[in-house]
Amino acid sequence: MPQQQQQRVCTPMVVVAFVIGCQVAVMVMHAGRHDAHVAREGASWRPSDFAAPAVPLPTERSAADSTQQKTTLSAAEEELIQGLPTAAERAEARKIFEERLQGPLAFGNALESSVEDDDEADSIPDFYGKPAILGLERCAAFRETTSEFRRAATAGLFNTGTNLLTNLVRKNCVVDKACPEKMPQKQKMAMMARGECIGYPFQVPWGKHNPLHFRGRHVVDRLDHFNISEVLPAVLVKDPLTWARSMCRTPYAARFGRGSCCPSPLDPNRLRAMRNVTVNFKKGFPMERYAHLLDFWNSWYAQYYNTAIPRLIVRYEDLLFAPKRTVRAVCECVGGKLRRDFDSFSDAAKFGRGHGGGDGTGRASALSRYASEATRYANLDENDLAFYTKSAHPDLVDRFHYEADDARRRAVDSKACPS
Repeated sequence: MPQQQQQRVCTPMVVVAFVIGCQVAVMVMHAGRHDAHVAREGASWRPSDFAAPAVPLPTERSAADSTQQKTTLSAAEEELIQGLPTAAERAEARKIFEERLQGPLAFGNALESSVEDDDEADSIPDFYGKPAILGLERCAAFRETTSEFRRAATAGLFNTGTNLLTNLVRKNCVVDKACPEKMPQKQKMAMMARGECIGYPFQVPWGKHNPLHFRGRHVVDRLDHFNISEVLPAVLVKDPLTWARSMCRTPYAARFGRGSCCPSPLDPNRLRAMRNVTVNFKKGFPMERYAHLLDFWNSWYAQYYNTAIPRLIVRYEDLLFAPKRTVRAVCECVGGKLRRDFDSFSDAAKFGRGHGGGDGTGRASALSRYASEATRYANLDENDLAFYTKSAHPDLVDRFHYEADDARRRAVDSKACPS
């Protein structure tokens, strides 16, 4: 092909690059919006800083305001389109601009227009009660006071399903200002630096397993461009009894003594080795110390439970048995919309080995395991359940239906460890 003709060839990718480049002058430099006042590791904190005062919520926008949106291209956009040399290039550029006007709705039939998954709640085992997500009442205020760059990000203790929630939301939730999925990372980072899009955070910027008091004191690598005030923590919580058993198998950064029937005895007075759980969450930070496993669970979740910042606390059991319903709640809280072809990540590789997702054996195995009340009480005796009832955080146990009953343990013929 003659050189003169080659210069006239323009692929859709070139058009995209041209359009994006021409908008740089009018785009908001979102990367520069990261909290300049974020204190680093030397800042002081107190657990009482996370108490939840009464905070009045902003008033909702009127229906008219919320439905108003730009419906025509600007004169500058039309001028850019007309400046392209060929009809094909002009058509491609116009398509890009018009789709941006529509936001997530540009996906059309790929997104759901109605809720069709209420029957998922029937799959949750009876002993866990109805679905329970804490914090939905704060979603409207969060959307009202943040920009289109807001995102949900996962947090949770070890062995609670954090990888699973991250995968499900990232795959199934469509949000504004999302970076193109298949774009090379270098180009994607350049777009993010110009404030043209923002990626999906694979965890909260202060570290998904770290306690909430790390917020504002630590930033995970590659997440420093997120404005933490526009990140909604979606916190995974898991039944303390099944979580303790998972911790016995895979303790991660936690250090504690484990007997042959771990997690029994739950009461450290019955086995001295079970005392003093220590966790080194991050090098350079003080080691955290807890009296026992339940104290670890109580203390970690109490910070998210008591905080006044917007957050969701999501049960792992809801995510496992009713994934579509649960992911929809997280997605809609940040103003997103669920894809119609929901991907529940049934295979082991995507399900999340070692993060509460069935230890790498896939969703089917996890469903079988956590649907069994006998498995829930396995190796525990009446003394364990008495200590659990006395020691587990009463508000969290009540809100998430994590009560334990020795009569139920005996009824399902769950075997305790031999004395």
